[in-house]
Amino acid sequence: MKKDFVYQEKQKTYLIVVSIYIIVAIFLLSLIFLPQFFNLKEASVFTKIVLIIVTVVDLILFWSFSELNIKLTNKYIQFGFGGFKKRINLDQIKDCLVEDYAKENFFGYGIRFSKNKSIGYIARGGRGVRLKMEVRDYYISSGNPEKLCQEIHKLMIDNL
Repeated sequence: MKKDFVYQEKQKTYLIVVSIYIIVAIFLLSLIFLPQFFNLKEASVFTKIVLIIVTVVDLILFWSFSELNIKLTNKYIQFGFGGFKKRINLDQIKDCLVEDYAKENFFGYGIRFSKNKSIGYIARGGRGVRLKMEVRDYYISSGNPEKLCQEIHKLMIDNL
C-alpha cells in the first residue's frame, strides 16, 4: 500500500557523531580477537559472547541513528531514527514554530530531553521545527523547517 506523503525528508547525522559507534565496534572486536595488543589475556568464551552482543547492539544503534526520517501525511507526522520513531496525529498539534537548534538546551544529537521538558529528534545543528503540544513539545531538526511548518499549518487548517 503506497502512502501519499505531503512532505518527506531524510537528514543524515554528522559523520563525526556516528563514527563514534564505529570506533567503539572496532575497539570491542579488537578486544575479542586481538587481546595481546592491549596486553590482556585471551577472554573467556562467555566474555567473548557478551562483547559480540554489545558490538551487535552498537552497530544497530549506528545504523539507527545515522539518519533522521520525517514523513508528513494528511493525518499525521512521523519522525525518528531507525526503529526509534514517533507518530503524532495532526489534531494533537497546537502550533508549529521554526526555531534555531539550541545546543545548551539539548546537549547534543540524537533523541534528547531538553531543559524545558521537550523531546528533540536532532540529526544536525542549525534550524528545526518545534511542535507545540498539549503535554510535551517536540523539536525536530530539518533541512527545510519553513516548508515543513508551512505544510503542517496548511494541513491543520484543512483538518478543522
